[in-house]
Amino acid sequence: RTGKRSIMGALADGYYTCHRFIINNLRDGYNQGYCTVCSKQVSYSLDNPYICGGVLPVLKGTTNSPDGSHTWILDKGYIIDTTLMLVIEENYAKNLGYIEENRYNPNIDPIYMSTKEYTCDKTIRKN
Repeated sequence: RTGKRSIMGALADGYYTCHRFIINNLRDGYNQGYCTVCSKQVSYSLDNPYICGGVLPVLKGTTNSPDGSHTWILDKGYIIDTTLMLVIEENYAKNLGYIEENRYNPNIDPIYMSTKEYTCDKTIRKN
């Protein structure tokens, strides 16, 4: 390196920075985050759900989940998978490859509960 900065070098750096931003935040990151957001939205209509996170190897390498990370809902013995649009019995989860790493009980979270109450309040909806 000569220590001098050329216009073409600056343009190339700008291009790669924008490209990496789009890949990280709009393509890969957006899809991974949406899985959790969608699970939360669906869980508002359930009484006592758990939001689970872990790995689903079948998703590994996909745009939705390059590393296989995944989120799903566990409710009354059923897994509700909002990404794959599946509802399966919990005891089949291991056969399909679900590896649970954490389980979150949103019903003990006051912010979740207030959002759920607001979302489910039929008195504030327009007809």
